Amino acid sequence: MIIEKALATYRTILTRMAEIEQLLPGQDTKRMLEKYQQMMHSQDEAKELDQEVLSVLNTVNDPTRSTRILDLLDLMQEIQDLNHRLTPQIQAIMAVHKNELDKLKQGSSMMRHYHSHTRQTGQLVSNAG
Repeated sequence: MIIEKALATYRTILTRMAEIEQLLPGQDTKRMLEKYQQMMHSQDEAKELDQEVLSVLNTVNDPTRSTRILDLLDLMQEIQDLNHRLTPQIQAIMAVHKNELDKLKQGSSMMRHYHSHTRQTGQLVSNAG
């Protein structure tokens, strides 16, 4: 059934988010990016499934009587809560990385404008003695 498939997809999203949360303290960006991409793939699947779930809900007399639909709503709430918990942490990490990147850009810009004040006379130094 479509609700079961949606539940599985949302469980995968929640799992990926939890894995990202575990990676935050160490800032393992390579693995974080991998988990993020997996999560985004699952979110794309969830978007498609949401349309089908809504179609099913429109045909059900009282959707709140279905335990599977209530499970899906609970799972969505868990994802939202975890998202609210992760967002400030990720924003802080991004701010630190942005600051480091700005410093690197400033240093690179300063080096581009550096000119050596030594005279270049065009003479070769010979040490054949």
